[in-house]
Amino acid sequence: MRQTMRACVLAAAWMLVAVPVARAAQDAVPGQLVGAPERSGRVVTLRTEHAVVRLEFCTRSIVRVRARFAGEFRADESIMVARHDWPAFEIDIRDAGDHIAITTGRLAVRAHKTPFHLEVVDAGTGRTVVSDAAGLGGGIASKSGVMRSRMRLSATEQFFGFGERMDRFTWRGHSIVLDVGRGQNPNHDLGAYRIDAANYCPVPFFMSTDGYGIFFHTARATTWDMGESAPAWYQFSAAEDEVDYYVFLGPGFRDILAAYTDLTGRTPLLPKAAYGINFGTYSGGTWGHEENAGEDYVVQLAQRFRDERIPLDVLHLDSTWRKFGTLGGRNATSFEWRDPNFKDPAAMFRALQDRHVSFVGLHVRPRLDNGDATSLLDEARAAGVVADTPTTDIVNFFDPAAVEWWWQHAILPKVRQGAAFLKTDEGSVFPGEGLHNLFPVVYAKAAYEGFQKGLGRRGFNLTREGYAGVQRYPYIWAGDWPSRWTFYAPVVRAGLSIALSGIGAWGHNAGGFEEVATEELYLRWTVFGFFNPVAHFLGMEHPQYKEPWRYGEKALATFRRYAELRYRLLPYIYSAAYDGYATGIPLMRPLVLDHPTDRRVYDIDDEFYFGDALLVAPVTRQGATGRSVFLPPGEWIDYWNGTRYAGDRTIEHPAPIDVLPIFVKAGSIIPMQPVMNYVGERAVDPLTLDVFPSGRSSYVLYEDDGMSLEYQKQVFAQTGVTSDARADGLSIQVQAPSGQFRVAPRAYEVRVHLDRAPRAVRIDSAVVGKVDPPTAGGLPRSAAWWFDVVARVLTVATDPARKTLGVRVDIDR
Repeated sequence: MRQTMRACVLAAAWMLVAVPVARAAQDAVPGQLVGAPERSGRVVTLRTEHAVVRLEFCTRSIVRVRARFAGEFRADESIMVARHDWPAFEIDIRDAGDHIAITTGRLAVRAHKTPFHLEVVDAGTGRTVVSDAAGLGGGIASKSGVMRSRMRLSATEQFFGFGERMDRFTWRGHSIVLDVGRGQNPNHDLGAYRIDAANYCPVPFFMSTDGYGIFFHTARATTWDMGESAPAWYQFSAAEDEVDYYVFLGPGFRDILAAYTDLTGRTPLLPKAAYGINFGTYSGGTWGHEENAGEDYVVQLAQRFRDERIPLDVLHLDSTWRKFGTLGGRNATSFEWRDPNFKDPAAMFRALQDRHVSFVGLHVRPRLDNGDATSLLDEARAAGVVADTPTTDIVNFFDPAAVEWWWQHAILPKVRQGAAFLKTDEGSVFPGEGLHNLFPVVYAKAAYEGFQKGLGRRGFNLTREGYAGVQRYPYIWAGDWPSRWTFYAPVVRAGLSIALSGIGAWGHNAGGFEEVATEELYLRWTVFGFFNPVAHFLGMEHPQYKEPWRYGEKALATFRRYAELRYRLLPYIYSAAYDGYATGIPLMRPLVLDHPTDRRVYDIDDEFYFGDALLVAPVTRQGATGRSVFLPPGEWIDYWNGTRYAGDRTIEHPAPIDVLPIFVKAGSIIPMQPVMNYVGERAVDPLTLDVFPSGRSSYVLYEDDGMSLEYQKQVFAQTGVTSDARADGLSIQVQAPSGQFRVAPRAYEVRVHLDRAPRAVRIDSAVVGKVDPPTAGGLPRSAAWWFDVVARVLTVATDPARKTLGVRVDIDR
């Protein structure tokens, strides 16, 4: 059986990354073009003296470039690339004398004959966007078993992406190696595993401000020299026998990212509850205190959230839920509950469900182990489902039969007790250059698809390591960084970098992981966590564990306030998450994504858009009472006090210790729900629309059942909202929902940010009366309006007894 598994791994290696074939000892370059181009559908093959070059036109804006000096092109794979079926379209091939021009109408590839080199041109403008560095030792070449492609570097272009990067945000003039791993030489003064070496989720993809992106399609470690060696060129290389890369023509970063995620897959919707608060726990007993871990602590933790009126939906039990095994210890998974501390896990899961915790998950590692009373590793070895690695204890997640065995023997018993997802840790352990980078993807996929199929609803999975394609099995968390100011800003940078790399669902251990945070750091860091795509909190420090009540009254009150805001914003967050699934544009995104030609934002790695309406600027410097904030063009409103600022400039903005600077783009419409202790606690009724009027603007609210995969079959509802601001007044129109998902009638509360009270207000043409602002928690019993002079907010409430699917509000100034 061992030989069978070894053959399986080797076959996978050949299929996915190719085994290097014999090649000439000397360095190889293509030489000159020989013969005429050969076309088969969307593929054009060019033959040179020493190489075969294949151009595959996926769309009018995407071209795949492949080249080999010997052997056959490898088969398509589906771990990194999710799509191979592209619709047919016309391709024009023309001999232009010194080059062959192949045009889609959107882009053109010029294959120069002597010496052979390629250019990719924007067919609309005639501008060359990518060019082999001919004359600079450039283009496609093989040297000492390493294939590379060297391109010309324009005078002003800058590069963004490369996955989750703590070390840098912009890459011109620098080099980088992308290979999944935590980094070397753990040293907490530099980072848990060094900020400058962390490679938890590298992605061999970048976007250039010259209006294109490149994805180097390889699973091997890649080296990128982005102008460090010479200012005239950049290059990417790998120990491969084939060059294989995709070029995506923009011009904008949104266009490029949409194309890249069309190829490698989009981030699917998580269950709606997963956009609520995600909290991790060591069950009261972190490493060195395992004897304190137990089910009572877990249940009491959930109850404490309810008692403190802090929302909670997702809880995961980190590694101390299980016994550390007899061979691998902490680094392997026995799947044996730690007894007697966990004497009745099924009862624990039921108690958590009774407290309305929507999903409870378990931390696992890919290495199996035997426990005191179980022998899962022995059984796995006997079944032949472990990979042929030095430790012979890693589940071979490349093999579907091994995945099924793992699900049936390791995971399903925990699912029957109540587990609803996994935290798949240590995805970097698989050795060998060929499959190492792909292992975290298939590992996350096994857990994600297992729960999706096994429970008959959307899957989701919490994983640390990843690579191209992992966005299909979300979500990523950013590794284990100590609670020190040294690491806070790099984690913010990591979230923005990964957003530019096709990964839309990302979170981190907000507040830091190891060590006790100071009150100031806890306050500054955790509020940022509420504005991640996934709001995730986990601490390993004993006995605080980043639980807000253990960091003082101010921390508790601040945590509660931002948790409530997160839940109020869930309609907005969920709509943006669907937009990410539909377009590839992430919820949390750096300014450069929307402003790739504005050089002022190239180095801004500590503020970001949160959806289309909000701009968030975390304070990451110890002792700061404010910070500089760049406001993009347009008008911006301070979310907390309503102060308006002209954009297209940098301002100095105050930020008390418990305040996260947030700005709203003028014209925005933000849907909000009532505060809830958990998602679905009650109907979203009334639906609040927070309107910041400026000219004519619009918004589309997305809704579905929050749990099934029916949204992928277009079963959802979309509600259009418009705001039309004029000198004499304002009109807000909520259209009836469209789509296959049924939305129940509801009441509406329209909050309009105005400089003064209106003269009159009408709801569906009927004049409504003014009332005094209601007391906290109270609402009028009929349609009414009131104006808060201090906050400068007009609130218009529809009759709560007359539910409707749409409404029009007219305001006379």
